Amino acid sequence: MTLPPLFQRQHKLLTTNQRLKQVKSKFIAFLIIFSSIIIAIIIVFAIEFNRVSHLTYDSIAEERIKNTGYQRSSLVSYYLKSSFLDMETFSTIVDNADITDSNGDIVDEKLYQLLDNKNVPRSIEDSGIIYNGKAIFRSDYSFDLKDDFHTITNNSLYTDVDIKQGDNIKNETVYFLIPAPLNTTHPEITGYIGKFCYEHFDELVSTPIYNQESTTLIVRKNGDIIYYTSMLHKWRFDGTGPYGWPEFTNLSIAMRDYWVSSTDYNRYVEFMENDEAIIFNAGKEDRDGMFYKAILSYGDEDNPIYLIFMAPKAYLITKTETLTKIAVSCFYSSLVISATSIILLTLLILIQFVKKKKIESFDFETGLHHENAFYHDTQAVLLQHPKNQFGLVHVNIQNFKRINASFGSETGDIIIKQVGALLQSKMEGEPNELAGYQHGVGFMILLEGNQDDILYKLNDLNYSLTNKHYEYEQKLSFSYGIKMTDAQYSLDLHTEFDHAKHANQNRKKDVIYTFYDDNMVKMQKEQDDLNGRFEEALANEEFEVFLQLKWDLKKNDWAGAEALCRWRDPIKGLISPGKFIPLFEQNGRIVKLDEYMFEQTCKIISKMMANGERCVPVSFNLSKRNFQDLSFIDRYQEIIEKYNIPHELIEIEITEGLLVDNVEAFTSFIKIFHENDFHISMDDFGTGYSSLNMIHQLDFDVIKIDAKFFRGGFDEANQTIVSSIIKLCHKLNKLVVAEGVEQANEVEFLKDAECDIVQGYYFAKPLPVEEFKALLFSKPENK
Repeated sequence: MTLPPLFQRQHKLLTTNQRLKQVKSKFIAFLIIFSSIIIAIIIVFAIEFNRVSHLTYDSIAEERIKNTGYQRSSLVSYYLKSSFLDMETFSTIVDNADITDSNGDIVDEKLYQLLDNKNVPRSIEDSGIIYNGKAIFRSDYSFDLKDDFHTITNNSLYTDVDIKQGDNIKNETVYFLIPAPLNTTHPEITGYIGKFCYEHFDELVSTPIYNQESTTLIVRKNGDIIYYTSMLHKWRFDGTGPYGWPEFTNLSIAMRDYWVSSTDYNRYVEFMENDEAIIFNAGKEDRDGMFYKAILSYGDEDNPIYLIFMAPKAYLITKTETLTKIAVSCFYSSLVISATSIILLTLLILIQFVKKKKIESFDFETGLHHENAFYHDTQAVLLQHPKNQFGLVHVNIQNFKRINASFGSETGDIIIKQVGALLQSKMEGEPNELAGYQHGVGFMILLEGNQDDILYKLNDLNYSLTNKHYEYEQKLSFSYGIKMTDAQYSLDLHTEFDHAKHANQNRKKDVIYTFYDDNMVKMQKEQDDLNGRFEEALANEEFEVFLQLKWDLKKNDWAGAEALCRWRDPIKGLISPGKFIPLFEQNGRIVKLDEYMFEQTCKIISKMMANGERCVPVSFNLSKRNFQDLSFIDRYQEIIEKYNIPHELIEIEITEGLLVDNVEAFTSFIKIFHENDFHISMDDFGTGYSSLNMIHQLDFDVIKIDAKFFRGGFDEANQTIVSSIIKLCHKLNKLVVAEGVEQANEVEFLKDAECDIVQGYYFAKPLPVEEFKALLFSKPENK
């Protein structure tokens, strides 16, 4: 096959690159000498600086153990808070459930049936009640309690030994207990008990760093150990004596008898009694240990518990200390040899570096090719092998935004580097396969072979990626979009990779590998058409406001409406929102569409006011894309003032998903809009359980219960959950709207549950403005 001149030039470029790499290998011997000299110089200066740097060892060790301990204690505190909040939700559900007979006595069959309800949300492994002196769990597991645990007065943490009768049970399980409500409808139930998910809790508490010689404990102030990691009894800080010390149930006894000297023990006692002290240094030598202490938040301030993180100082400062142990004897000889070699070898390395950077460069955060270099080298590989098949692959980390939100962008950057390092190691030794990274898009790789070969290689790659332990012991999942390609597409690789990315973004749920095919070509053409028509459709006012009325169950009248977007194409007619809303969400045009629809809604309200027609509050759903720049609030305020709309006629809706993605942005949003007299509602409440832990902290005005609870029969479990949500929201002075209601039995239940407002097809479907106004002046039949 004869290649065109342009292809020949690219082919020659790759060959030149290979020759440069061969030339580089001739200097390996010199580079080894150069490296040895540099290392020797570093060692010498490290030894010289040891005298000064030794004074900083303690501060380095303190900073490291403080950072690690703070991370552990923050995670454990958050987990404890969440678990106790979930237990309070569970107690509310039990307290509101009908489990008694006509005499008010608890019926065991009803009680066990309630406990067996798997739909009750929980972040714990098992939960149950304290009833007739026993702890009865959902999993049909139960045991007798000690007499002093029959009545619970405060939120508490206990171990097996604490709550079971007998002291011969190994301390492996942590339980937590909360008292029954003061005005409980079931006084026979004296409390609620939960069992931590052992694996999750162990991951939170454990700190598998510092050569696995660290130890984490959760203790009471008197030293009683509630929980500890497996390394507790395997070493002692003074470095003497055999392993295998006895297993202790009190940290103070262990400290006094085995781990610290009598002098250090007195200091340790002072440290534990001083709640403001967080760092304890057991000894002055590097082989001694350091301790970090933090009070854990879990709901009982009268009985605090502590997280204690312990590690040998030698492992905390090992990177600095190692340099001081190198012999100083090589100083003068190394200095003499290096003096004559450094200049020549530095010049050779510089020349090699310049030549290499002319044809390729790397993303220094991941160690992979950056976008342009990846396309350049991919083109060269395809042209060098014109008869071979290749696959361009877009690799995406699933739910990566939530990792950034939970652990911070710095953790996210570390994970990106770790994934990049693994991809780089997988591509080494494969001359025709490459890996790159494009900021904001994801990882990009080139694999050689047909579809079966590509799948085989991706299976192997995915196994390595998903089984690697990342920062904070994160477990990641990945998806892959693949576009098969060859030399004929080498001049249009950007489009080829966009196809791979499109396949990944439009994959079916739970599908890991997706090839770009004819259906995706058709879908992409349709999406390209919708994108291309957007500005024209906006200018032609093809986007219309439809309004769906809401019904007030208590006033028996219309209570408001929700504004919804519809696209009326002059040729195609009405286009389903499911086709264009997600598309505009993805490319960011939803921000412009939201603002347009908001102004159209204000025009409708203004015209109705001018005509003296009845007006009701209209809620408007905002995309989370708007919250990337909160200055959009100023533009919405200007629109309100432009049409002179009273703020009580506008309600802003946001989805629960925004709360998960960015709590800080959501909190700022509520504050700013409240300052401008807007009402805020949370849409789709109940799609996830994260907001249950924060509902009392966030200042929104209206809760909209998600329509999923009313689909598929509206069974007893969903009724119990909906009723509990309504009661909880009313206790917090929140207005409750149930959306997606379509059946009469659902309406009757919601009336009995004292729900405020109902939205759904049972009362009204989304209507054009004139039909909406006609229905507003009437009442639905037989409702």
